Amino acid sequence: MAVEIFERLPTLQHLIDLLRDTFEAEVQPSEDVSRVSKTIFSALERKIGVVGNPEPRRLEACSYIESALDTMRLGPPSLNRIAGALLAIEPKLKWYRPTILNRPTDDGYDSIVNAILIGPNGLEQRDDVMIGLTIMGPQTLYPNHQHLPEEIYRVLSEGEWRQNDGPWHEPGLGGTVYNLSNIVHAFRSKSRPLCAIWCLWRADQY
Repeated sequence: MAVEIFERLPTLQHLIDLLRDTFEAEVQPSEDVSRVSKTIFSALERKIGVVGNPEPRRLEACSYIESALDTMRLGPPSLNRIAGALLAIEPKLKWYRPTILNRPTDDGYDSIVNAILIGPNGLEQRDDVMIGLTIMGPQTLYPNHQHLPEEIYRVLSEGEWRQNDGPWHEPGLGGTVYNLSNIVHAFRSKSRPLCAIWCLWRADQY
């Protein structure tokens, strides 16, 4: 059940503020990353959505959360602060397997989890913005997928990204990735668990 609110959950607002600051602080952001991040965070500032009430749930791959946060703490202070914010909000999250992994025999079935912070079934429900979190175990592939909304990632650990049949590239700890509408993309972890926050601008699809 969703309840109308006029004040955002404080732990969620804190995470949004920290995430926005990382995009604003980039020295040479791409035009696309800058445009999408400004659009998303301006929308979040103008309007607060509806408070969701997802029942918290953990799955097998949640065992990698602490290790992923430890990796974040090795990065710049901005990532250390995000690690603290994620630790505070994680007990409220409902984790789920990506729908692309629909059988226990699929690679990564027990090694990948997502949680929605903002968006359908998230801590804050709204249709224009979707922000979520992915945790993956070591040496795991998040397979090719695509979606209509544009997307930006804040990469919080080691990992590699690919678009279409292009080469794999590593954004680096604290790096960004931009996926244009409907592009096929995938990512994979290396020797340590992967953690990334993804932000989608969904308003244009309605």
